Amino acid sequence: MCVAGECRVVGCDWVQGSDAVDDRCGVCQGNGTECIIVEEIFKETGANYVKITTIPAGSTKISIEEMKPSANTLALGAEDGMTFYLNGNYTEDSDRELHVAGTVGYYFHPEDNLEKIIIAGPTTSNLLLYTSFFGDPNPGITYKYAAQCNKQNSDY
Repeated sequence: MCVAGECRVVGCDWVQGSDAVDDRCGVCQGNGTECIIVEEIFKETGANYVKITTIPAGSTKISIEEMKPSANTLALGAEDGMTFYLNGNYTEDSDRELHVAGTVGYYFHPEDNLEKIIIAGPTTSNLLLYTSFFGDPNPGITYKYAAQCNKQNSDY
């Protein structure tokens, strides 16, 4: 932040001059124990929309991407299993800012036929991650997020 022409550091605690930073769970000055990191590669195949996983409410630092270019598409939906935030109705959206589950993210194509989604979080509801197959083999889809540890997911 610049004040009176002088740049100053502001930590995650919003204190000028502070070196406080978010931990891997997104907690300011946390110790990284309030979440687990989920990191998987989806390699299954199918037809039409196939559910990959449910990203639980409260998740942060969400990153999803195809490992290689493909005609298949990534899609994000709501818990109801009928509402799509991204790439519903067998369409492929152009690069854009996403407003999903109470937070903001970005959907973009680093190269032709290669999709990537990043969402800062925390999410306020579960997100359903899908892929829609259009005849290409699945090149692999990686997804990673920090899931909050709580009573509902105490098995983490």
